[in-house]
Amino acid sequence: MMPRKTMAGIAFILTLGICAGAQDDKLVVDFAQKGIEKQIRGNAPNNTKEGAEFIISDGAKGKVLDVKCIPNSLHVYPGVSIDFDPPLDFSKFGRIEVDLTNYSQEEIIFCLRVDNAGYWQTEPWNTEQKIIQPGRSGTVAVHFGYSWGKPGFKLDPSKIVSLMLFVSKPKTERFFRIERIRATGKPGDKP
Repeated sequence: MMPRKTMAGIAFILTLGICAGAQDDKLVVDFAQKGIEKQIRGNAPNNTKEGAEFIISDGAKGKVLDVKCIPNSLHVYPGVSIDFDPPLDFSKFGRIEVDLTNYSQEEIIFCLRVDNAGYWQTEPWNTEQKIIQPGRSGTVAVHFGYSWGKPGFKLDPSKIVSLMLFVSKPKTERFFRIERIRATGKPGDKP
Protein backbone atom coordinates (compact mmCIF):
# COMPACT_ATOMS: atom_id res chain seq x y z
CA MET A 1 0.00 0.00 0.00
CA MET A 2 1.26 3.50 -0.89
CA PRO A 3 2.00 5.96 1.87
CA ARG A 4 -0.75 8.55 2.36
CA LYS A 5 1.62 11.40 1.42
CA THR A 6 2.48 9.77 -1.93
CA MET A 7 -1.20 9.11 -2.73
CA ALA A 8 -2.05 12.75 -1.97
CA GLY A 9 0.79 13.88 -4.26
CA ILE A 10 -0.46 11.69 -7.11
CA ALA A 11 -4.02 12.97 -6.62
CA PHE A 12 -2.73 16.56 -6.72
CA ILE A 13 -0.77 15.92 -9.93
CA LEU A 14 -3.79 14.24 -11.57
CA THR A 15 -6.01 17.14 -10.54
CA LEU A 16 -3.51 19.60 -12.06
CA GLY A 17 -3.44 17.56 -15.25
CA ILE A 18 -7.22 17.54 -15.53
CA CYS A 19 -7.43 21.30 -14.88
CA ALA A 20 -4.64 22.01 -17.35
CA GLY A 21 -6.36 19.86 -19.97
CA ALA A 22 -9.56 21.86 -19.58
CA GLN A 23 -7.62 25.09 -20.23
CA ASP A 24 -5.62 23.94 -23.26
CA ASP A 25 -5.16 26.53 -25.95
CA LYS A 26 -6.10 25.75 -29.52
CA LEU A 27 -3.94 27.07 -32.33
CA VAL A 28 -6.17 29.15 -34.61
CA VAL A 29 -3.71 29.63 -37.49
CA ASP A 30 -0.68 27.50 -38.26
CA PHE A 31 1.64 29.64 -40.39
CA ALA A 32 3.58 26.49 -41.34
CA GLN A 33 0.48 24.95 -42.95
CA LYS A 34 0.84 24.58 -46.69
CA GLY A 35 -1.35 27.09 -48.55
CA ILE A 36 -2.14 29.19 -45.46
CA GLU A 37 -1.07 32.35 -47.32
CA LYS A 38 -4.21 31.97 -49.49
CA GLN A 39 -6.33 32.67 -46.40
CA ILE A 40 -4.44 35.87 -45.56
CA ARG A 41 -5.00 39.19 -47.28
CA GLY A 42 -3.89 42.74 -46.78
CA ASN A 43 -6.61 44.77 -45.12
CA ALA A 44 -6.72 47.60 -47.65
CA PRO A 45 -9.14 49.18 -50.15
CA ASN A 46 -10.29 46.74 -52.83
CA ASN A 47 -7.90 44.08 -51.46
CA THR A 48 -4.90 46.00 -52.79
CA LYS A 49 -1.52 46.07 -51.04
CA GLU A 50 -1.89 49.80 -50.45
CA GLY A 51 -2.23 49.40 -46.70
CA ALA A 52 -0.17 46.39 -45.72
CA GLU A 53 2.23 43.79 -47.04
CA PHE A 54 2.98 40.49 -45.34
CA ILE A 55 5.25 37.48 -45.58
CA ILE A 56 5.47 34.18 -43.71
CA SER A 57 8.91 33.95 -42.06
CA ASP A 58 10.90 31.77 -39.70
CA GLY A 59 10.57 32.79 -36.06
CA ALA A 60 12.32 31.51 -32.94
CA LYS A 61 9.54 28.95 -32.32
CA GLY A 62 8.36 28.24 -35.87
CA LYS A 63 6.67 30.08 -38.72
CA VAL A 64 5.35 33.60 -38.09
CA LEU A 65 3.62 36.33 -40.07
CA ASP A 66 5.62 39.53 -40.63
CA VAL A 67 3.53 42.58 -41.54
CA LYS A 68 4.52 46.00 -42.87
CA CYS A 69 1.87 48.73 -42.73
CA ILE A 70 2.41 51.44 -45.29
CA PRO A 71 1.25 55.04 -44.74
CA ASN A 72 -1.14 56.31 -47.41
CA SER A 73 -4.21 58.47 -47.73
CA LEU A 74 -6.58 55.69 -48.79
CA HIS A 75 -6.68 53.40 -45.81
CA VAL A 76 -7.16 54.45 -42.21
CA TYR A 77 -6.66 51.01 -40.60
CA PRO A 78 -4.02 48.97 -42.47
CA GLY A 79 -3.29 45.40 -41.41
CA VAL A 80 -4.15 41.83 -42.36
CA SER A 81 -7.27 39.69 -42.42
CA ILE A 82 -7.35 35.90 -42.13
CA ASP A 83 -10.45 34.24 -43.56
CA PHE A 84 -11.95 30.87 -42.61
CA ASP A 85 -14.13 28.88 -44.99
CA PRO A 86 -15.80 26.92 -43.52
CA PRO A 87 -16.16 28.99 -40.32
CA LEU A 88 -14.18 27.86 -37.27
CA ASP A 89 -15.80 26.66 -34.03
CA PHE A 90 -14.33 28.06 -30.81
CA SER A 91 -17.42 27.56 -28.64
CA LYS A 92 -15.34 25.66 -26.05
CA PHE A 93 -13.23 28.78 -25.44
CA GLY A 94 -13.76 32.29 -24.10
CA ARG A 95 -11.45 34.40 -26.24
CA ILE A 96 -8.95 34.69 -29.09
CA GLU A 97 -5.43 35.91 -28.26
CA VAL A 98 -2.70 37.10 -30.62
CA ASP A 99 0.95 37.28 -29.51
CA LEU A 100 2.91 39.87 -31.45
CA THR A 101 6.05 41.97 -31.47
CA ASN A 102 6.41 45.62 -32.48
CA TYR A 103 9.52 46.07 -34.65
CA SER A 104 8.77 49.74 -35.36
CA GLN A 105 10.49 52.81 -33.95
CA GLU A 106 7.23 54.03 -32.38
CA GLU A 107 4.49 52.52 -30.24
CA ILE A 108 1.68 50.80 -32.09
CA ILE A 109 -1.96 50.54 -31.13
CA PHE A 110 -2.89 47.03 -32.31
CA CYS A 111 -6.53 46.15 -32.81
CA LEU A 112 -7.86 42.60 -33.09
CA ARG A 113 -11.30 42.02 -34.59
CA VAL A 114 -13.07 38.63 -34.56
CA ASP A 115 -15.94 38.35 -37.08
CA ASN A 116 -19.13 36.41 -37.65
CA ALA A 117 -20.76 36.55 -41.08
CA GLY A 118 -23.26 39.35 -41.57
CA TYR A 119 -23.97 42.75 -43.00
CA TRP A 120 -21.06 45.06 -42.15
CA GLN A 121 -23.31 47.90 -40.97
CA THR A 122 -24.65 45.67 -38.18
CA GLU A 123 -21.01 45.26 -37.02
CA PRO A 124 -21.09 41.46 -36.47
CA TRP A 125 -17.76 41.40 -34.65
CA ASN A 126 -15.93 41.94 -31.37
CA THR A 127 -12.81 44.12 -31.12
CA GLU A 128 -10.08 44.97 -28.62
CA GLN A 129 -6.81 46.90 -28.68
CA LYS A 130 -3.39 46.84 -27.04
CA ILE A 131 -0.60 49.41 -27.10
CA ILE A 132 2.84 47.85 -27.59
CA GLN A 133 6.02 49.90 -27.29
CA PRO A 134 8.88 49.71 -29.86
CA GLY A 135 10.88 46.50 -29.65
CA ARG A 136 8.44 44.96 -27.18
CA SER A 137 6.07 42.00 -27.36
CA GLY A 138 2.53 41.72 -26.08
CA THR A 139 -0.82 39.99 -26.44
CA VAL A 140 -4.10 41.44 -27.66
CA ALA A 141 -7.21 39.46 -26.67
CA VAL A 142 -10.86 39.57 -27.76
CA HIS A 143 -13.35 38.05 -25.33
CA PHE A 144 -16.42 36.72 -27.13
CA GLY A 145 -19.33 39.12 -26.69
CA TYR A 146 -17.14 42.12 -25.76
CA SER A 147 -15.69 45.07 -27.64
CA TRP A 148 -13.37 47.68 -26.18
CA GLY A 149 -13.74 46.06 -22.73
CA LYS A 150 -17.55 46.40 -22.63
CA PRO A 151 -20.45 44.13 -23.64
CA GLY A 152 -20.80 44.24 -27.40
CA PHE A 153 -22.15 42.21 -30.31
CA LYS A 154 -23.30 38.74 -29.19
CA LEU A 155 -20.65 36.97 -31.24
CA ASP A 156 -21.29 33.29 -31.99
CA PRO A 157 -17.91 31.65 -31.26
CA SER A 158 -18.97 28.55 -33.19
CA LYS A 159 -19.09 30.56 -36.45
CA ILE A 160 -15.87 32.58 -36.73
CA VAL A 161 -15.37 33.61 -40.37
CA SER A 162 -12.36 35.91 -40.07
CA LEU A 163 -9.83 37.66 -37.88
CA MET A 164 -8.52 41.12 -38.60
CA LEU A 165 -5.38 42.61 -37.03
CA PHE A 166 -4.84 46.26 -37.84
CA VAL A 167 -3.22 49.48 -36.64
CA SER A 168 -4.44 53.06 -36.67
CA LYS A 169 -3.39 55.14 -39.67
CA PRO A 170 0.42 55.28 -39.58
CA LYS A 171 2.42 58.37 -40.49
CA THR A 172 5.51 56.21 -41.01
CA GLU A 173 5.89 52.52 -41.88
CA ARG A 174 4.99 50.11 -39.10
CA PHE A 175 6.52 46.64 -38.81
CA PHE A 176 5.17 43.91 -36.59
CA ARG A 177 5.30 40.15 -36.25
CA ILE A 178 2.37 37.89 -35.42
CA GLU A 179 3.92 35.06 -33.41
CA ARG A 180 0.87 33.00 -32.47
CA ILE A 181 -2.93 33.13 -32.67
CA ARG A 182 -4.84 30.91 -30.26
CA ALA A 183 -8.27 30.28 -28.75
CA THR A 184 -8.13 30.03 -24.97
CA GLY A 185 -10.09 30.55 -21.75
CA LYS A 186 -13.53 29.25 -20.83
CA PRO A 187 -16.92 30.16 -22.35
CA GLY A 188 -18.33 33.18 -20.55
CA ASP A 189 -14.93 34.64 -19.58
CA LYS A 190 -14.99 38.41 -19.24
CA PRO A 191 -12.26 40.97 -19.96
